[in-house]
Amino acid sequence: MFKPPHIPPGHTPLPPDVKRFVFDELQKTMEAWAPSVGPLKGTSAYGVRTYETGSYLHLHVDTAQTHVVSGIMNVAQDLEGEDDWPVEILDHGGTLHAVNMKPGDLLLYESARLLHGRPSPFRGRSYANVFVHYQPERGPLKTGPLSIGYAGYEGRHHFGPELEIGWQLGEHFDEPVLLIKTCWGGKSLM
Repeated sequence: MFKPPHIPPGHTPLPPDVKRFVFDELQKTMEAWAPSVGPLKGTSAYGVRTYETGSYLHLHVDTAQTHVVSGIMNVAQDLEGEDDWPVEILDHGGTLHAVNMKPGDLLLYESARLLHGRPSPFRGRSYANVFVHYQPERGPLKTGPLSIGYAGYEGRHHFGPELEIGWQLGEHFDEPVLLIKTCWGGKSLM
């Protein structure tokens, strides 16, 4: 398998007042897009990241505690006549989407739950984005060992199929097992 060399993006941090402005301006949009998450608070805004010819980004997921609802703002691009450089996102149903962006576009996605990246090398001259991330205002998502009552809301009577599946997988494998729950709860398996 060919793995091209990684070309790190250039990074221009946002000044604190601009970062606060971005968080405040996008918060209502993010909350409307993901109403089941509840009120949000901004956790990180990665200032202008500029990618150059040959850059790529493997499919990955972001930090679960702080990157619950995320956005990519395309601020500039010079494709030099080459094809666009799509963000690839694997949705909850297992379908891979290739999303092309233009300057001024905002792409909303669940960066801690959905595989995403730009695995094909960039062929243009430059591509610049700002990344913003939010978490629930009530605090970061929970992580840790499975147990009854381990839910986003309190109570010893809450559990799901992941509890038994986790225990069975943990007993079967010698290596640690990581389960990532991909729904906010209250969903039927039927």
